[in-house]
Amino acid sequence: MMKMLHYIFLILDIIFFSNLTAQNILAQNELVRINDKTISTDEFLERFEMSPHFNQNLKRITPSVKLDFLYTLITEKLWAAEAIKIGLDTTEAIRTSMESIEKLFVRHALFEKEIRNKIIIPEEKYIKSVIRNSTVYLTKYIYSEDSTEVANIYNSLVSGTPFETLLQNRTENSLQKEPKEIYFGDLIETIEDELFQLNIGEFTKPSVAEDGWYIFNVFDKKEQTFATKEDEQNANKAVNKILNNRIGEKRQTKFYRNFFSEKKVDVNRDLFVQISTKLTDLFNIKDQQRITNSGTLLTLDAYDILKIRNKFGVTTLSKNFIEFENSPVSLNDFLNKLVFDGFQVKERSHVTAYLNTRVKMFIEHELLAREGYKRNLQEEPEVIKYNQMWKDYYLSQSFLSNQIEKEIISDEETKKYFDNKHDVTTKSFKQVKNSLKRELAYAKQYGKLVDTTAIFANNSLIKINPLALNKVQVTNINSFSIRVLGFGGKITAVPMIKPFTEWVKKWISKDNILP
Repeated sequence: MMKMLHYIFLILDIIFFSNLTAQNILAQNELVRINDKTISTDEFLERFEMSPHFNQNLKRITPSVKLDFLYTLITEKLWAAEAIKIGLDTTEAIRTSMESIEKLFVRHALFEKEIRNKIIIPEEKYIKSVIRNSTVYLTKYIYSEDSTEVANIYNSLVSGTPFETLLQNRTENSLQKEPKEIYFGDLIETIEDELFQLNIGEFTKPSVAEDGWYIFNVFDKKEQTFATKEDEQNANKAVNKILNNRIGEKRQTKFYRNFFSEKKVDVNRDLFVQISTKLTDLFNIKDQQRITNSGTLLTLDAYDILKIRNKFGVTTLSKNFIEFENSPVSLNDFLNKLVFDGFQVKERSHVTAYLNTRVKMFIEHELLAREGYKRNLQEEPEVIKYNQMWKDYYLSQSFLSNQIEKEIISDEETKKYFDNKHDVTTKSFKQVKNSLKRELAYAKQYGKLVDTTAIFANNSLIKINPLALNKVQVTNINSFSIRVLGFGGKITAVPMIKPFTEWVKKWISKDNILP
């Protein structure tokens, strides 16, 4: 009750402090204006709904929950503005991050135009698929990686040998004691086309999938019934989604074939070998540091890239690694992109193969992004919106890192913290030393960050529209979402931000704020 009263008075203070006519000054879709930057109702709603709210009970959304989240967004904008003031927007880390994010959404915009927006589902195909979706097939399968073996099995079936007789002594039999239910959309379309025409007791011809060859046998069928009209509508929506995905995959395959057919990009093989060697050496050390059978992946991080770059030297880093006809990519830029996207292997022996895959993927993504820029897709509203959202986030985190790095934490202090906090059987000290130093530095800087943020707010023109905030309807679903983007790439649906609101009371009271 006392906390609720605190927030009621705080809201009143904000209305007074921000000007009673704020809702008339701000546009209808603006919650906050911070100097020349705004937080719209759309951004607030999307980020609230798509963010996990740790340690918060969302069974009932109170004004304080929404208010805390709004303050945290304001923190992000204040820190981002300060990062620009002190020149952090020009750093290599921010440049790499922002180029990568923008290209991600430019590629997605190209996907929307070339694939998603051109998907047309023929009515006849939709009706046929809805009919198929009404029947569930109970099946068992025989599997083999050997096309000759599966052909012999099929001939035996055609000759009259019972399916169960052939299956009973095979490895895959133990995985299917009972027939498996197959619904529309569970199998690849070519297999499904044949299976859904069979009667009970019949079997498919050998069908190839990514992992091998399959023969399916129909043991039984049952009708899929829907309890309510809404259930039936949801089932039809699912059918529509499956058809969209299938048609989209075919369009993408055709687009890829046409787009990449005449494109040739060379890679500096000598530099590739050098990267592979240095990564392998690095992961050899990491492999020795990880605890036996811990199951942890060997991961490339920002500290590792610094070590590798130092070993290469400035002259080598400036060399062209990927030889695009225009604007080739230097070794330095490729390494930065490598750590931004993440590089993980289970074993150090996998490094060269995975690096080769990543280089091919980089070239594909870069060519698609360049095509998007050629079409000015960076000017699309959605691209601008998400690019700015992530830019604010990365700048704010850059400012936070800059503050944290001011705190010098010794190895001895970190080891003591590790011994008190961590179970040494899970991760070694060397594995977590850098992250623990950051934890300690953040804890020591926390009070200063609160005061500093209050000063930023006091020196800014901030207008808040509490009436608009009150009207924003949010759900109590505590979720974490991943946004899968077209032409490769995924990212958290929105930037993840930790609550940071302690500065607000100082800002409003203007007490204890240093000049």
